[in-house]
Parts: sequence; structure tokens; C-alpha cells
Amino acid sequence: MEKFDADILRTLNLEFCSDESKTTHATSLLLWFSKPKITCKKVAELGCGVGTISIGLAKMYNLRVLGIDIEKSFIECAKRNARENMVDDFVEFLIEDVANISKYTELREKFDMVVFNPPHHFENRESSKKLRRTVRNSSWNKFEYFLRATFFLLRNKGDFSCVVTPRYLIRILKMLEQTKLQPKEICIVHGKRSKKAELILIRGQKNGGEDLKILPPIFLEGLT
Repeated sequence: MEKFDADILRTLNLEFCSDESKTTHATSLLLWFSKPKITCKKVAELGCGVGTISIGLAKMYNLRVLGIDIEKSFIECAKRNARENMVDDFVEFLIEDVANISKYTELREKFDMVVFNPPHHFENRESSKKLRRTVRNSSWNKFEYFLRATFFLLRNKGDFSCVVTPRYLIRILKMLEQTKLQPKEICIVHGKRSKKAELILIRGQKNGGEDLKILPPIFLEGLT
């Protein structure tokens, strides 16, 4: 794996329709971690927001990408971003809940890679803003929907990549294995060398074997 480039988003022209849609370290890290194999041609992103990762993958690697998000305002913004970055011929967007992906039978096992950055707050933090609750708050049922959608969309032996919270890593790894999404590489991300991990990057394979690699950690301090 190449060294993490903290400025990986610098070549993208992006519009953000709300504070909830702005990029974070997790966005940059997941785009970097999702570098496709040479055989990869089609990618799906679950919870694509305003299209940052979908557009980045299309622009950097000449891939065809389907971005999926439940929030209509995000998808409208994503389409504008795709046009601004001149990849609208390569990126499509779908307004849909990941829980409903299996009804799109034409998409079953059509993708070489699936990428997702699910909501991380399983404790359901309170907020007066509906959009903030939708984007940030998760549940184990919702997380399972992401996994099932990933399995549904991926061809056999296809790859997936995601970024998750370290707090629930053991449970997440069990759920991945139960869904037949086998982790292959894990990268631990720290804000500072003296602090505990903030994020976990996981890359794996649908119906893959047990062959796990722990990659060198990333320390964000001093990168930006």
C-alpha cells in the first residue's frame, strides 16, 4: 500500500450542501484505501453523500461508479459535483436506502468493488437536526443492511473497503465474517502517536479465505 496522501482530495472541485456533507479524515482515508485492483472496472459506493469518493475513484482510476444515498439533497449535490469534475459520464447516482438494494435485481453481483463509510455513532447521539441524526447515527440493524447490500452488489471474490470505529471492531469483524465478507487487510488510524486509535480501515473480499494482514498504522498528526 502506498503512503497515505493527506491531500488526496486536492484535485476535486466539490460543493457541500450542508455541514453534514463536508469531507472528513475518514473520507480522505477511505478514498486512499480504496485503490482498485487493475481488474476493477465497476464500483458501488453505499452512503455516498455528495459523491466525494465516487467522483474521486472515477476521476483517478477511470472507473464506472454507482453512488447510493438515501438523502435527496446529497444526491442532487453529487450530480453537480460530477459535472463540475467532468466525470458525469462515468458516475451515476441512486436515491435509495441501503436496506432496499436487493430489490434492484439488475445490480446483483455486477460490481468489482463496493466502498462504504457507514454512520459511526451506535449510541444514537441526540440532535435537533434530522439530517445530522440520519448521517451520523447508526444501529446494528442499519450496519447489517450495509453489509447485506455489499454482498448483494459484489461479484464473487469481489473486493470491499470501509472505514469504521475501533470501539466496536470485534463485533464488526464477526458481522463481516457472518455475511461472508472476509477481512483481508486492516489499517489502524491514530490522530496522534500518543493517543488511542480513532478509525479502522478494512479491506476484504466476498467469499474470501482467511488471510488477514495488519498494515502499518497511520498517524494523522503533522499530515495536514
